[in-house]
Amino acid sequence: MYSVRRLFLIVFVGIMLAACSSTTYVRHLASDASLIIPLQTTSKEVLNYLGPPDYQLKLADGREWIYFQGNKSLLRKTPYIGYRFGREDYNLLEIFLKNSVVQSRVYRLFNERQFKQFKKNKLKAVEKK
Repeated sequence: MYSVRRLFLIVFVGIMLAACSSTTYVRHLASDASLIIPLQTTSKEVLNYLGPPDYQLKLADGREWIYFQGNKSLLRKTPYIGYRFGREDYNLLEIFLKNSVVQSRVYRLFNERQFKQFKKNKLKAVEKK
């Protein structure tokens, strides 16, 4: 009986550890923005912290990487009717790079209307990477 419990415990712990591992990047843009220090952080470090950017823009004097994350309210997550209720906010982090070094970073919080306007104005001709 003791060995069955022990085996069960080992299998349970193994399953729980496997469930915790993930190859996807978990983004918390509000706090991750503080890890990026202008004129010190390199593009490789940004990729390690945040993963690949959602959008990339080529600028005259460098590049801009854009990361965003949508956060739905509890009502918005409700199946079938959620799109009519609640709200969805967007965290957005813009990183400006020159010679593979971060020159500046800007963190913003948008509501749905502001985010759609931002995408329309800034990302209209940009292909998602």
